[in-house]
Amino acid sequence: MRRPSARFSPSVFFPKTVNRYNEDKFMKRFAFAMFTAIAATVASASAHAGFYPVGPTNITYVENGWFGEGLVIHLGIPAPAGCATGVDDYAIHATDAAYKQMVPMLLGAYFASKQVQVVIDSDTCGFANRAKIVGVRLLGN
Repeated sequence: MRRPSARFSPSVFFPKTVNRYNEDKFMKRFAFAMFTAIAATVASASAHAGFYPVGPTNITYVENGWFGEGLVIHLGIPAPAGCATGVDDYAIHATDAAYKQMVPMLLGAYFASKQVQVVIDSDTCGFANRAKIVGVRLLGN
């Protein structure tokens, strides 16, 4: 007679060759394998989630996006992202989320000589292969 909890056990597939000892051993190994798989997935996902704050610092210069509508700022602090062009340059493309909110904040900070802290996505490069800005924090001097 099968136990109700035997639904995910090897006795479902091999009813005559599995005894209770092997079934419990299988469930322990199965649970350990599932735990290991889930832990590895979570660890790899958290290792790639790369949002880093850069700054506080003043914006050195601002330029338009040469490769489309956007904005590039130069902070003088190297980005932790692996983007090749302009290690001190950070970009926002017009299609990025919160573009319309971040551009006035950055321009206002630039003209008022206020310090900013930008949050970048180190897993994704912005346009022209610059570090992609995903958030802006204005700081009072």
